[in-house]
Amino acid sequence: MMRGCPALPFAPRQRGAALLIMAFILIAGAGILFTSRLDVGSLRLARETKDRKVLLRAKQALIARAVLDANIPGSLPCPDNDNDGDADLLPCAEVGRLPWQTLDLPELRDYAGEILWYAMSGNYMDRPASIPLNSDVPGELTLDGADTVVALVFAPGVPLGAQTQRGVNSTDVSQFLDGENADVDGIYTALTNDTQNDIVVPITAAEIMSGVHKRAMSIAEDLVRAHLTDYGFGNYIWLAPFDNPVTTNFMAAAGVREGHVPLHVTGQNYSSDYTVDWSITGPGVQLNPGSNSLNLAELQDNVQTVLGGTCANAGGPLDSFNCLPASTVQTAGLPPGVSTRTFDFNIPAFVGDSGVVISPPSALQVGSRSVGMAGAVFAASPDWVIRITDRDAGATVVGGGTITFDNATGGDLAVNGIHLAPEFDPVQRPGDVWYLQNNWHDLIYMAVAPGYAPGAPNNCAAGCLTLLNGPPAIDDKPALLFVAGAPLPPAGPRPSATLSDYLEDDNANGDDVFVVNFVSPVFNDSVRILAGP
Repeated sequence: MMRGCPALPFAPRQRGAALLIMAFILIAGAGILFTSRLDVGSLRLARETKDRKVLLRAKQALIARAVLDANIPGSLPCPDNDNDGDADLLPCAEVGRLPWQTLDLPELRDYAGEILWYAMSGNYMDRPASIPLNSDVPGELTLDGADTVVALVFAPGVPLGAQTQRGVNSTDVSQFLDGENADVDGIYTALTNDTQNDIVVPITAAEIMSGVHKRAMSIAEDLVRAHLTDYGFGNYIWLAPFDNPVTTNFMAAAGVREGHVPLHVTGQNYSSDYTVDWSITGPGVQLNPGSNSLNLAELQDNVQTVLGGTCANAGGPLDSFNCLPASTVQTAGLPPGVSTRTFDFNIPAFVGDSGVVISPPSALQVGSRSVGMAGAVFAASPDWVIRITDRDAGATVVGGGTITFDNATGGDLAVNGIHLAPEFDPVQRPGDVWYLQNNWHDLIYMAVAPGYAPGAPNNCAAGCLTLLNGPPAIDDKPALLFVAGAPLPPAGPRPSATLSDYLEDDNANGDDVFVVNFVSPVFNDSVRILAGP
């Protein structure tokens, strides 16, 4: 019994050691769990950091490509769906890989080694020049409820769930993008969880258009300076009264200091090529007696281009013109015995006649409009004449015919390609024609200070404009240019004759006090200060 007694005092010590060992195991396990979670969080953070860096690089390249586009600033390239790095041709899909070659980028890849994906709004894609793109065009994509999105760039991340068929040649979006992002319905999400791991960066209309606004204001300022040079003004010009851009003629009017930048200072004539296209029947279509060199079909239906014609705005809407009589001569493709065929056009006014219709410019009508009469009996207009004259090698008339417009004659007549304004001759200013083609002149407003208006001393003694939130001297501005951003509530629909449907805050008051501010849900005007003329 004495031999068993000494063991008793050591039992509590063994139990205490066991507890210490168990505590150590628990603490070590918790540490391992904590470290594991920390590692997972660090990996997720590392992935997002890398992915957002490459996504932002892609975003910057897309915005730069849109802003600097030579033909339709603001437009975006198509996605790449044949994996060659180049944008697809129109018509193209809404979603595909980022066209990194087109954007002059390296082959950007995300943390998982995947090429970036890209979705774009259909109304911002490269398009024919006849479909305008400006601040009035909203994005058609939605990201988590935000509906001003024009493009999205995605880092697909590692495959999840059923994404087992990935490969460099795969074009199946569902193998790369997850959930809402994979169904190509214009609705997308940036949320991430166990079933979707796409990292998404959006591009908004405002982010693109802010750069395009700068380009548009530069052209508007150049236009104003060109008016000053061409017509010998020592002061700023009078402006065109602000009105609905669909119906106004953008012609300067005496005494107007706030309004549209004028495309026409007066109704002056200017040189313009244009094409006359007609299909006309009726008693007014007559071959010359004895003519056998011209058949009736050629007289009734023809298309001819006048080079260096002389036209002017007719004083009505911007799409109305007066043109002086003009001729063009055809020397090839003529019948035997005919050396020249002369087309004489006397169609002086394209406004106020029965059946006049306005057509938008086609892809070939650079900086121009078409006006004409379509599918109607023409009102009696004896001044409107088309005459064809055939001559032989000795200049003797051998045939011809005449179209005289009267109440019994009808059909289609279009005059296409007249330059909208003298300073926008597409030959002289080919890089500026997008300004008119995309209707930026509709969205630009100008204000001239009293001290810099025609006849003023060209200083602030007679008054200057005030610009709030601008440079420290707020009341010394000779002139200001504004570009209207997208319509903001409570603005009404455009086009409109109400200035507050275009500009916000003090810019819509017409009181020589204006404001510049950060873009926000209640303000998105772009503003440029102009120096004296």
